[in-house]
Amino acid sequence: MSEFLGLPLDTEVPYENKLIVTTSEVASALKGRQFWDNKSVSIPSIEHTEEFLNSVNVKYRLILSAFTTVPYLIEGDIKLIKSIEELAFLRLIKLFEAITDKHAFLIEELVNFLVTDGDVSGKDYLGYKSNDINIEAYRAFINGQLTNLHESVELTSGHFKIESLNKLFDEKYQEFLSLGGKEQYV
Repeated sequence: MSEFLGLPLDTEVPYENKLIVTTSEVASALKGRQFWDNKSVSIPSIEHTEEFLNSVNVKYRLILSAFTTVPYLIEGDIKLIKSIEELAFLRLIKLFEAITDKHAFLIEELVNFLVTDGDVSGKDYLGYKSNDINIEAYRAFINGQLTNLHESVELTSGHFKIESLNKLFDEKYQEFLSLGGKEQYV
Protein backbone atom coordinates (compact mmCIF):
# COMPACT_ATOMS: atom_id res chain seq x y z
CA MET A 1 0.00 0.00 0.00
CA SER A 2 2.78 2.45 0.92
CA GLU A 3 4.62 1.72 -2.30
CA PHE A 4 1.40 2.27 -4.25
CA LEU A 5 1.04 5.70 -2.64
CA GLY A 6 4.68 6.52 -3.32
CA LEU A 7 5.60 6.40 0.36
CA PRO A 8 8.59 4.47 1.69
CA LEU A 9 7.90 1.45 3.89
CA ASP A 10 8.93 1.99 7.51
CA THR A 11 10.95 -1.12 8.32
CA GLU A 12 13.23 0.39 10.96
CA VAL A 13 11.07 -0.91 13.84
CA PRO A 14 10.01 -4.54 13.35
CA TYR A 15 6.31 -4.99 12.53
CA GLU A 16 5.80 -7.30 15.52
CA ASN A 17 6.78 -4.35 17.72
CA LYS A 18 4.22 -1.99 16.21
CA LEU A 19 1.26 -3.88 14.75
CA ILE A 20 0.08 -6.44 17.30
CA VAL A 21 -0.18 -5.76 21.02
CA THR A 22 -1.81 -7.52 23.93
CA THR A 23 -3.77 -5.82 26.67
CA SER A 24 -0.99 -6.77 29.10
CA GLU A 25 1.52 -4.91 26.89
CA VAL A 26 -0.86 -1.95 26.81
CA ALA A 27 -1.03 -2.11 30.62
CA SER A 28 2.76 -2.00 30.87
CA ALA A 29 2.93 0.96 28.50
CA LEU A 30 0.25 2.78 30.50
CA LYS A 31 2.20 2.17 33.71
CA GLY A 32 5.10 4.06 32.07
CA ARG A 33 7.72 1.34 32.51
CA GLN A 34 9.49 2.54 29.36
CA PHE A 35 10.41 5.75 31.19
CA TRP A 36 11.70 4.31 34.48
CA ASP A 37 15.41 3.88 35.01
CA ASN A 38 16.60 2.88 38.48
CA LYS A 39 13.79 4.68 40.34
CA SER A 40 13.94 7.85 38.27
CA VAL A 41 11.88 9.01 35.32
CA SER A 42 13.62 9.89 32.08
CA ILE A 43 13.05 9.89 28.35
CA PRO A 44 15.97 8.00 26.86
CA SER A 45 16.98 9.07 23.36
CA ILE A 46 16.11 6.69 20.58
CA GLU A 47 19.10 4.62 19.53
CA HIS A 48 18.96 3.49 15.92
CA THR A 49 20.31 0.05 16.71
CA GLU A 50 18.57 -3.24 16.03
CA GLU A 51 18.67 -4.16 19.72
CA PHE A 52 17.05 -0.90 20.85
CA LEU A 53 14.43 -0.83 18.08
CA ASN A 54 13.48 -4.44 18.92
CA SER A 55 13.19 -3.63 22.62
CA VAL A 56 10.03 -3.76 24.68
CA ASN A 57 10.58 -0.11 25.64
CA VAL A 58 10.21 0.96 22.00
CA LYS A 59 7.05 -1.13 21.75
CA TYR A 60 5.66 0.56 24.87
CA ARG A 61 6.47 4.01 23.46
CA LEU A 62 4.68 3.12 20.23
CA ILE A 63 1.64 1.89 22.16
CA LEU A 64 1.47 5.14 24.13
CA SER A 65 1.84 7.15 20.93
CA ALA A 66 -0.84 5.15 19.13
CA PHE A 67 -3.42 5.87 21.82
CA THR A 68 -2.60 9.59 22.09
CA THR A 69 -2.76 10.60 18.43
CA VAL A 70 -6.51 10.54 17.77
CA PRO A 71 -6.78 6.80 17.10
CA TYR A 72 -9.59 5.44 14.95
CA LEU A 73 -11.44 2.35 16.08
CA ILE A 74 -12.30 0.01 13.23
CA GLU A 75 -13.59 -2.80 15.40
CA GLY A 76 -13.48 -3.63 19.08
CA ASP A 77 -14.64 -2.60 22.52
CA ILE A 78 -15.14 1.18 22.42
CA LYS A 79 -15.26 1.46 26.22
CA LEU A 80 -11.92 -0.33 26.55
CA ILE A 81 -10.32 1.82 23.83
CA LYS A 82 -11.62 5.05 25.40
CA SER A 83 -10.31 3.87 28.77
CA ILE A 84 -6.87 3.27 27.23
CA GLU A 85 -6.91 6.70 25.56
CA GLU A 86 -7.69 8.40 28.90
CA LEU A 87 -4.95 6.49 30.67
CA ALA A 88 -2.45 7.20 27.89
CA PHE A 89 -3.24 10.91 28.22
CA LEU A 90 -2.87 10.78 32.00
CA ARG A 91 0.44 8.93 31.58
CA LEU A 92 1.69 11.76 29.35
CA ILE A 93 0.63 14.30 31.98
CA LYS A 94 2.43 12.30 34.68
CA LEU A 95 5.52 12.14 32.45
CA PHE A 96 5.29 15.89 31.73
CA GLU A 97 5.10 16.62 35.47
CA ALA A 98 8.01 14.30 36.31
CA ILE A 99 10.30 15.69 33.60
CA THR A 100 9.40 19.40 33.83
CA ASP A 101 8.51 19.58 37.53
CA LYS A 102 5.42 21.58 36.51
CA HIS A 103 1.98 20.60 37.81
CA ALA A 104 -0.03 22.85 35.49
CA PHE A 105 0.37 23.37 31.78
CA LEU A 106 -0.72 25.35 28.79
CA ILE A 107 -1.91 23.19 25.90
CA GLU A 108 0.96 24.56 23.78
CA GLU A 109 3.49 23.53 26.47
CA LEU A 110 2.18 19.98 26.43
CA VAL A 111 2.23 19.84 22.61
CA ASN A 112 5.83 21.11 22.61
CA PHE A 113 6.74 18.53 25.26
CA LEU A 114 5.41 15.77 23.00
CA VAL A 115 7.54 16.77 20.03
CA THR A 116 10.85 17.95 21.52
CA ASP A 117 12.99 18.34 24.61
CA GLY A 118 14.76 21.29 23.00
CA ASP A 119 17.62 19.20 21.66
CA VAL A 120 16.01 16.05 20.29
CA SER A 121 12.67 15.91 18.49
CA GLY A 122 10.22 13.76 16.56
CA LYS A 123 11.00 10.08 16.12
CA ASP A 124 14.27 10.49 18.03
CA TYR A 125 12.46 11.82 21.10
CA LEU A 126 8.97 10.56 22.00
CA GLY A 127 8.02 9.77 18.41
CA TYR A 128 5.50 12.56 17.90
CA LYS A 129 5.92 14.36 14.58
CA SER A 130 6.16 18.13 14.49
CA ASN A 131 4.43 18.96 11.20
CA ASP A 132 1.40 21.27 11.26
CA ILE A 133 -1.20 18.53 10.65
CA ASN A 134 0.11 16.39 13.48
CA ILE A 135 0.40 19.37 15.84
CA GLU A 136 -3.29 20.15 15.24
CA ALA A 137 -4.19 16.50 15.86
CA TYR A 138 -2.29 16.56 19.19
CA ARG A 139 -4.10 19.77 20.19
CA ALA A 140 -7.44 18.17 19.30
CA PHE A 141 -6.61 15.06 21.31
CA ILE A 142 -5.50 17.08 24.35
CA ASN A 143 -8.60 19.30 24.19
CA GLY A 144 -10.81 16.24 23.87
CA GLN A 145 -9.23 14.57 26.88
CA LEU A 146 -9.44 17.73 28.97
CA THR A 147 -13.13 17.95 28.04
CA ASN A 148 -13.71 14.28 28.96
CA LEU A 149 -11.97 14.76 32.30
CA HIS A 150 -13.52 18.18 33.00
CA GLU A 151 -14.61 17.21 36.52
CA SER A 152 -10.96 16.62 37.46
CA VAL A 153 -9.45 19.56 35.57
CA GLU A 154 -8.74 22.92 37.13
CA LEU A 155 -8.15 25.91 34.84
CA THR A 156 -6.27 28.91 36.23
CA SER A 157 -4.94 31.71 34.02
CA GLY A 158 -5.01 29.44 30.97
CA HIS A 159 -3.06 26.70 32.75
CA PHE A 160 -4.64 23.28 33.15
CA LYS A 161 -4.07 21.10 36.17
CA ILE A 162 -5.40 17.60 36.72
CA GLU A 163 -6.57 17.43 40.32
CA SER A 164 -5.30 14.42 42.31
CA LEU A 165 -3.54 13.05 39.22
CA ASN A 166 -2.16 9.90 40.84
CA LYS A 167 -5.48 9.02 42.43
CA LEU A 168 -7.34 9.67 39.16
CA PHE A 169 -4.82 7.54 37.24
CA ASP A 170 -5.26 4.68 39.72
CA GLU A 171 -9.08 4.89 39.49
CA LYS A 172 -8.98 4.93 35.69
CA TYR A 173 -6.50 2.06 35.70
CA GLN A 174 -8.88 -0.04 37.80
CA GLU A 175 -11.64 0.77 35.27
CA PHE A 176 -9.32 -0.41 32.49
CA LEU A 177 -8.76 -3.71 34.32
CA SER A 178 -12.50 -4.14 34.90
CA LEU A 179 -13.11 -3.66 31.16
CA GLY A 180 -10.75 -6.49 30.25
CA GLY A 181 -7.29 -4.97 30.52
CA LYS A 182 -4.73 -7.40 31.85
CA GLU A 183 -1.47 -6.86 33.67
CA GLN A 184 1.66 -8.83 33.03
CA TYR A 185 4.20 -9.34 35.74
CA VAL A 186 7.84 -9.48 34.76
